[in-house]
Amino acid sequence: MKKVLLASLVILTSWNITSSFAQSTYPNRPIKIIVPYGSGGSTDVITRMIAQKLTEKMGATIVVENKPGANAMIGTEFVANSPNDGYTLLAASSGNAANPALIGAKAQIFPRDFIPIVGLASTPNAISVNPQTPYKSLQDIVTASKSNPDSLSYAHAGIGSLQHIAGEQFKFTANIKMVDVPYKGGGPAAADVLGGQVPVLVSGLTASIGFINAGRLRPLAVTSEKRSPNLPSVPTVSESGFPGFNSVFWVALYAPAGTPAAIIQSINSDVNEILKRPEVVQQLFVQAAEPFGGTSQSLDTYVRNDIQNFAKVIKATNIKAD
Repeated sequence: MKKVLLASLVILTSWNITSSFAQSTYPNRPIKIIVPYGSGGSTDVITRMIAQKLTEKMGATIVVENKPGANAMIGTEFVANSPNDGYTLLAASSGNAANPALIGAKAQIFPRDFIPIVGLASTPNAISVNPQTPYKSLQDIVTASKSNPDSLSYAHAGIGSLQHIAGEQFKFTANIKMVDVPYKGGGPAAADVLGGQVPVLVSGLTASIGFINAGRLRPLAVTSEKRSPNLPSVPTVSESGFPGFNSVFWVALYAPAGTPAAIIQSINSDVNEILKRPEVVQQLFVQAAEPFGGTSQSLDTYVRNDIQNFAKVIKATNIKAD
C-alpha cells in the first residue's frame, strides 16, 4: 500500500513539475491569433490593436492572421482543429454567435469546441439617414413607414450580416415594413445612402462615425442598451420607444477546448490590464468602441445569451444566410 501511495505521489509530483514548467515558460514561441474575416474590418482592427499591446506585455511575438470565408467558418474551424497549447487563438465576434441560427449545425463548433478567454471590445450599430431626408428620429421612420408601407428602404452590409439582423430586428420590434437593400460590405452601403439612393443606413458605428462627425449622416439611434460615448446626445433604440432593444458588435479571444486553465487566466489578466490603459481606451474610442474585459466565465455567459438572442431574432424575421 505504501509503495502504491509513494508511486502515486511521485507521478503527481512529476505532473505538477511538468505542468508548472510548461506554464511558467509560456509563451516561448510566437502566438497566432486568427481573424476569420478579411483585413481592415472592425474585428481585424481591434484585434491588431490589442495584439500589439500584448506583444509588449507578454514579451512574445503575436501574429494576427486573416482567414476569411464561409461566414467566418474557415478561420473558426482552423482554430478549433489546432493544438490546444495556447499558441493558436481565435478572434471571435458577434458573427460567430449568429452563425448557428444562420447556417445550421456545422456552426455549432462555436462555442462548443472553444474556451472563452476575454472580451476585447464592443460597439453598437447605428441607424442613420441622409441629412437631406426629413427624418429626425426613429419615430419619424416608423410614422412614414406605417403611412406608406414599403415606401422606405434601408441599406446594410449584406444578407446575414449583423447590420441586416439589427435592421430586421428593428422592423419586427416596431411592426413596420421597410425594404432591405443588401450590399457587399458596409462601405458600398454607406456610399449609396450618402449619395441619396437609399434613405436609411444600418451600419456598425465604427464604420459610420466618420460620416456622422462630418455631418454627412444624421444618426437617429444606436442599438446598444446604453448611449455611445462617441454620440452622447443620440438616444438608444430602447430610449426611442422600443424598450429592451439591444444589438451590439463585440470581439473576443477564444482558445481551442482543452487549453490549460493557467494559460487562459494569464492571457485574461494581461488583456484586462491593457484595456484599463488610458491610451488604449482612447484608441478604442477613435474606433467608436469600448473596452470589454471581464472574466472568462462572464464572457461565456454573455456570448451564450447572445447566441440565444440571435436565434430568436433570426427565427422571428426568417433571415437566411447568403
